[in-house]
Formats: sequence, C-alpha cells, structure tokens
Amino acid sequence: MYDASGAAAEPTHETHVLAQEELHRLTARSPAAYGRWGPTDLQRVLEPYGAEQK
Repeated sequence: MYDASGAAAEPTHETHVLAQEELHRLTARSPAAYGRWGPTDLQRVLEPYGAEQK
C-alpha cells in the first residue's frame, strides 16, 4: 500500500486483510494452482515487484 505521496505506507491490519482476500480470489479462480498458497507464497511472488509483508 502507498500513501498519497507514493511512498510505501506502513502495513496495517487492512493490508493483512487485503492479502487474505487476494489469496481467496486466487484460490477461487484456480484452486489447483493456488489452493495450498499462504501469505508467504504470495509475498514470495510479489517481492520482485516491491511488495513487502511485515
């Protein structure tokens, strides 16, 4: 998540909830591919794009 200036904002409970929601969406779209994924897996694939999980 980013603040109004474009700088990375501190992770919040909302950030965690958004990650969980995205995992649910991915699983619903392709259970065979994403059904066993957890937050660490999502972080691993998003890190090259600047995403962080704290």
